[in-house]
Amino acid sequence: MIYAFVKPAGGWSGALTEANARLIAPDGAIFDSVAVRGDIIVAGAPAGADGIPPGQGSAYVFVRPPGGWSGILREAERLLAADGAESDIFGTSIAVSGDTIVVGAPGKDGQRGAAYVFGNPAPDRERRARSDGRRGSVRRPRWLGQ
Repeated sequence: MIYAFVKPAGGWSGALTEANARLIAPDGAIFDSVAVRGDIIVAGAPAGADGIPPGQGSAYVFVRPPGGWSGILREAERLLAADGAESDIFGTSIAVSGDTIVVGAPGKDGQRGAAYVFGNPAPDRERRARSDGRRGSVRRPRWLGQ
């Protein structure tokens, strides 16, 4: 679970004791990494979740609803590596820039590692950059309400 706090009118001073929103994944994922960009929060769960092999990992995209960050919110999309395997630990690291999400999988290919790039709306394919310099591409999942 991720707790989201919205900057109070008086600023970031004093103790904030109550989160504005709680972001959860209904598949039981435990988040280990997070990236925030504007109205997007992406959380990585490298240990996996229900229905995913142990250690394959996943990432979850949360988009600020029209009413703002409040209450209990579920992900807009779950990101998985199309070629994911046990022990990839996809979701260990996350970065967001504009409409691009990069998810790290340091255990991919026997610890060689890989970075998966998800674009919205273009490019229309997920790309995997591998440590050996070769590239692969597989189907891109939808996200951000497409």
